[in-house]
Amino acid sequence: MTTAVAYTRVSSDDQIRGTSLSTQLSEIKTYCDRHDINIVKHYEDAGESAKTADRPGLISALDECRKRKATYLIVHRIDRLSRNAADGLAIRAKLSSHKTQLVSVSEPVSDEPAGQFMSAIMFAAAQFDNDIRSARCRGGMVATTAKGGWTYQAPFGFSRTRREDGLPLLVITNPDASALSSVITNYALGKNTLLSTIHAFKLLGFSPLKANRIFHEPIYGGIIRSRLSPVDVLAAFPSYVTPEIWYKFEARYAVEKRHNRRDKPAGKGFYLSVCTCVVCGSRLSGSFARSSCGRLYAYYRCPNRHANIKAANLEIAMEEALADLVSLSEKLKRAVEIATQSLMSRGRDAKKIEIQRQKEIILCRSKLESLTEKYVSDDIDKATYKTIQLKFNSRIADLEAEAIRESQPQDYFERAVALVNAFRNIRDVWQKMDMESRRNLLLSMPKTPQYNPSTKKIELDFDQAGIDKVPSLKPSNQMVERRRFELPTPTLRTWCSTN
Repeated sequence: MTTAVAYTRVSSDDQIRGTSLSTQLSEIKTYCDRHDINIVKHYEDAGESAKTADRPGLISALDECRKRKATYLIVHRIDRLSRNAADGLAIRAKLSSHKTQLVSVSEPVSDEPAGQFMSAIMFAAAQFDNDIRSARCRGGMVATTAKGGWTYQAPFGFSRTRREDGLPLLVITNPDASALSSVITNYALGKNTLLSTIHAFKLLGFSPLKANRIFHEPIYGGIIRSRLSPVDVLAAFPSYVTPEIWYKFEARYAVEKRHNRRDKPAGKGFYLSVCTCVVCGSRLSGSFARSSCGRLYAYYRCPNRHANIKAANLEIAMEEALADLVSLSEKLKRAVEIATQSLMSRGRDAKKIEIQRQKEIILCRSKLESLTEKYVSDDIDKATYKTIQLKFNSRIADLEAEAIRESQPQDYFERAVALVNAFRNIRDVWQKMDMESRRNLLLSMPKTPQYNPSTKKIELDFDQAGIDKVPSLKPSNQMVERRRFELPTPTLRTWCSTN
């Protein structure tokens, strides 16, 4: 006689109290008696959803199939096993590895190609049916919330009920409802402290956890706040206090929770938070603190505690660093003079030389095209093609590199002039900027400004542009437009120091 493991499942409490489980098992036994199959074990999941395969009864049934090597795993319907297509196919593959066949009493499921195809369709149909019901359920919950109904479990002090039209509501069941209302009202109006209010909640029957969570439960003020609605909805049932009292209650709690902390989160005004610590490289974070006399002040600090400085002192350090850039503009004048001399030495023939160079590049590329045509038509062999191609490519690369070298003095000249003008007026421009513009200016620098805790100064490294590593330079007007306050290149710095 062949052996089998039976599995049954229901998802709702009504089905558990009803005859669904017994009906499934009865039909499975009838099927096994008709086909001479012996049920060695029966597993069930009562009140378990088929959206996931993490069910104790199902896991035990699959484990039993692995141990006993049962011939069949019998279910009443495919959707009793899983309502997820991926999980259903994975379970079937697992059963196949154990040499166990999946059998549905009321559906044509087998290991034949047609039976496997039908099982895949039925798993997908079960998932589709489940998804449709979930969407309808969520739509009903959204509509219920919009009407002021309650779709969740009843919080402490309430119980669930339904209106004549079927709308789910809450009713107040706490015998000390008036006392609870007075506690919330007194705290909202500033008559009681936070600690005394929490203690009063505990005396009214709230557990320590619920006594703290009541501050985040607006339903006590007749307000429904959930993901089902983008805005607060007024409840269609009585509450402990009015919505106006509850909003005052929430506002006072939010203020007191902020004041109880030493630090407050940084706002948009902390534009110098783009600066980094010179020790660890972490960005400074802006926050507020209270002095010993209770005065609130802003400060910056390193997350690794290498630096801690008042915001006013850090702003002074930034202005001093910008003052050094003003003095740098005088040195850059020498760079402008050197670039000017280099341009003048090129003379008037520079344009003719450039035109001749471009013609030669075009000629080399046309010869390459004709060479490729000859190679495709088998007029020349592969070795000759590769040799001549390498020769032309090398010549084109040399001509392009020569053009770049000759264009660099013009690029450096235009950039140096722009830098001189920028650094000359940068301090005056800085003082006229708002905080957001100052932050954008600091972010546009090639390297983030660093704060040195030992010297208490901000270091602006202007030797980070890395232009010497760039194979080709874009037009200088585009570079100045993209990064208006770009810092000097290494080459310009060398000109400043040696000349």
